[in-house]
Amino acid sequence: MRCLVLIAALSITAVHAAPVAEFPTGSAVETYHGISVPDPYRGLEDLKDPKVLGWYRAQNQHARQTLDALPGKAALQMRIGELLRAKPVLTGYLQKDATGGIWYFRRAGEEQNFSLYRRASETAAEQAVVRPQQFNRDGQQAQIMGYSPAHDGSKVVVTLAWDGDELHEEQRVILRDGTVLPDVLQQVQGSDAVAEDHSQWLPDGSGFFYAKLKGAPQGKPDDYEDGELRLHRLGEPQSADVLLMNRPSQPALALKPQEYPVPSLIAGSPYLFAWVQDGVGDARLFASDLKAALAGKPEWIALGEAAEYTAQGAAVTMLRKIKSPNGSLWQATLPAPESAQIVPEGKAVLTALRAAKNGVYLTALEAGRNTLALLQSRRVSRQCIRAPCPQVDYRLAPIALPLASNSAFVTHPQQPGALLRLRDWNHASQNFAVDVQGQVKPLPWPAPGPYDAPANLVVERIEVTSADGVQIPVAIVYDKTLKRDGHAPLLIEGYSAYGQPTNAYLSPAMLAFYERGGVYAWVSARGSGDQGRAWHLGGKGALKPNTWRDVIAATEWLHAHGYSSPARTTVTGTSAGGILMGGAITERPELFGGAIGHVPAADMLGFARSSNGPPNFPEFGDPAQYDEFVGLLQMSPYHRVQPGVAYPAVLLTTGLNDKRVESWIVAKLYAKLAASTSSGQPVLMTVDESDGHFGVSLDTQTANSTDVIAFALSRKP
Repeated sequence: MRCLVLIAALSITAVHAAPVAEFPTGSAVETYHGISVPDPYRGLEDLKDPKVLGWYRAQNQHARQTLDALPGKAALQMRIGELLRAKPVLTGYLQKDATGGIWYFRRAGEEQNFSLYRRASETAAEQAVVRPQQFNRDGQQAQIMGYSPAHDGSKVVVTLAWDGDELHEEQRVILRDGTVLPDVLQQVQGSDAVAEDHSQWLPDGSGFFYAKLKGAPQGKPDDYEDGELRLHRLGEPQSADVLLMNRPSQPALALKPQEYPVPSLIAGSPYLFAWVQDGVGDARLFASDLKAALAGKPEWIALGEAAEYTAQGAAVTMLRKIKSPNGSLWQATLPAPESAQIVPEGKAVLTALRAAKNGVYLTALEAGRNTLALLQSRRVSRQCIRAPCPQVDYRLAPIALPLASNSAFVTHPQQPGALLRLRDWNHASQNFAVDVQGQVKPLPWPAPGPYDAPANLVVERIEVTSADGVQIPVAIVYDKTLKRDGHAPLLIEGYSAYGQPTNAYLSPAMLAFYERGGVYAWVSARGSGDQGRAWHLGGKGALKPNTWRDVIAATEWLHAHGYSSPARTTVTGTSAGGILMGGAITERPELFGGAIGHVPAADMLGFARSSNGPPNFPEFGDPAQYDEFVGLLQMSPYHRVQPGVAYPAVLLTTGLNDKRVESWIVAKLYAKLAASTSSGQPVLMTVDESDGHFGVSLDTQTANSTDVIAFALSRKP
């Protein structure tokens, strides 16, 4: 039981550009399990107060003045703009339809946001289907956050957001010729990021299943509770949509409040699937006969936990990790719910599986590289003492990939082969096709850019010993002219949350950093999924300190081997990676000259009160549980900051429309750092009033990349 005692009201009268320490702020004390926890900047949570909003604007102005005055900033921004625009066309987020059509995001030239395009085949001409400028609201252009094409490729449902506001997305239906149908769906549980959409089309294209939020989100902890699976028929109002699953209407399914059902209708299967997840934990899989679902009377079959799944007809193949940390494959034949293991756990970390016409493809992670395999089966004759006796053997046939990492893995159950989008730390993303013989060939589009594979970049993959003796993988990237004399600026980064594996990538903007002698290091710290489920659990909850201690160990190794020095080292983390960044600078502030937090998860106790807090309880912890409260307090950068400590220079970023890590979560860390540090180094916070969590526009990418690199380059001994 917790109680809140409000101590003082926020009082801010000045809005000029000045350090945060000059402003008094509202303060509070919260009591958790009998422990009083001060919250000195609670007043910054009230962004509806004009004085508070004025304070945010003043801090942004102060940050802009400081950043824009950094040496060489103008030339750097010009170079980064050139690098980001050097490739004539960028593509991403591929999907296939049953006719062989390929759908993808496309951005060219000075276009700010991605449009949606389609090709009838790998070699066919491209066709623009949806452009974001078709949808404007109060003068603001929409961003396409996700999409789902109909099986025959005749139409597509797209999820749109304005100013990065994910909680108020809407869905629209567009024909392939660009005609916008009158259907408008609000309060959708759209895409988890800019990616494949949750909506799933009926075989005849007459409607689709989708995930819906229960009501209008207001930034409250229960915004994501009781998500729904619904069926929408084209031409009908959203109010007529059929409810097929949610917690209140189906208590027998034992759904938790924060779980929501993600629908899937896999071509060729007579079943509708509902993958019930809370966004961060293990998901439970249910299936219903499609005819029963279309009649509004689904008969849900519980198939158990599944980290990934796919189906071929009535056969469901599931990837499970709870009892096999690296992943094992199981198969069930519906309507029977029982499943049997077909591929046991091995050394490779299984990450995803997709069904194609010629079989089931799987991706895995081995020694920091993504691999691909095709699941093959053969009938055997066995004499078994006990029945039942398996008469089919399964094995994984490996397919060699030319690059280390994949950002897209796409199949269609009614089309053979697969599409991949591969990349590496020194190679930009490139589209590849895999044929039925297992041959991997690059697609001829988009045309390569001048900086896709810079020959001057060196990539090292090493392991360092963390504080408890565990070996931690680290990737190091730099120009081949680097001299290891300790003078190079170093950017060291990690994410390490949710069990997500590392996805190597070459950022064109980072070439400007390498050109100026910079070194980049990515730490595959515990909390990620790089070495399976056990690696994730080793940096989760009460073990979260392992995450930043792995980064500290990597930083010390890089210093000892001459790559950089403390004064020239900047640690950076994005979103959940903000915990990694904050833990590193509060535990070893003398090890870093700078720190950058992009929309960082910073106040982990306050985060629990935000709309995205409860869905993250399985990953970080629930403060209502004593042990989990202790873990949250330990990992929370805001609560770890102490007065009078010489912290490094800090740059934090936030968008006022961010609903994943709300702006006040970032601002409170900024305020406390600025008031506490004794180093005299700058503490800055940029505030974007027209963006959310991702910042996908071209201008936003250019500006943010310039700030980061200029800040890192400015760290001096």
